[in-house]
Amino acid sequence: MKKIVYYYFLLLIVVTILDMINDNIDFFMNLFIALFILFIIMIIISYIEKKRHPDEYNQRLKNREMEKALLLLVKSKEILKVNDSIILQGSGQNLKNVNILYKDKDLCSLAVYKKDYPQQYQMLLEKVYQIFNASSFQDGNQPLEKKEDTKALLFSDEISEIDRFNDDIPDETVSNVLDECSTHLKKLQQLLADYPQENDKIKKLQQHYLPLLMDILEQYCKISQVSGESEEAKEKLTKTIDLVNTAIQNITFSLSEKDELDMNVNMNVLEDLLKKDGLIDDRLTSSMEELYKKIK
Repeated sequence: MKKIVYYYFLLLIVVTILDMINDNIDFFMNLFIALFILFIIMIIISYIEKKRHPDEYNQRLKNREMEKALLLLVKSKEILKVNDSIILQGSGQNLKNVNILYKDKDLCSLAVYKKDYPQQYQMLLEKVYQIFNASSFQDGNQPLEKKEDTKALLFSDEISEIDRFNDDIPDETVSNVLDECSTHLKKLQQLLADYPQENDKIKKLQQHYLPLLMDILEQYCKISQVSGESEEAKEKLTKTIDLVNTAIQNITFSLSEKDELDMNVNMNVLEDLLKKDGLIDDRLTSSMEELYKKIK
């Protein structure tokens, strides 16, 4: 809300300045120019925030994903039971339209709870996200869900081919980068075996990049058999395989970021179990109890 007010006043200032400078341009043209300038400023501010506080920026992105999942879940169920005492109820349009019920007592909206109890709200958000993760939603933004899948053995043929080429190519430098390529593909394969999903980068890797690499390796082997291994061809091949290795690593890393989010959710599930058994303090329930007493 503070950012909206800030940008509103900034827009008024820019429009006023433009109106003073451009006497020959009407108000609506000045407004359009001001909006464009404001849009550029917002992009710059967002970029600076991302660079200066990457952890906070990434956490905000994760929270947006979890809030979207929460609203989707509430919208579909209308009444969402979080645990034995806590229920979320509402239309699911936004946080203001979702109310928290504790011991069947209407406490407040999620928007108010987020403002007054930010840490406890984070715990509630991650708890609901775990429920969403275990649900049967097949939305495009759904987190990775571990399950059996016929696509679990992606890249098996490609790994076998790379290992075969590795046996045929005697050069140690090329052999080392092919070993790395095979290792990276096996890691990605295992990740997709645990968390199968559709991904454009994975499709391009399987359908375009790797087949092209196989053709290059095939051509290199044929040329080497006829005229021997040239240093220039060997150097270019090594750089090419290194580039493919980097691409595979980047794809694996991008998928692992979601795994990290799921791990954090699972840690909160463990914490919930400990709280349920009365082994640690339950700040979430304590905040609900506090609100409950105030209303009661």
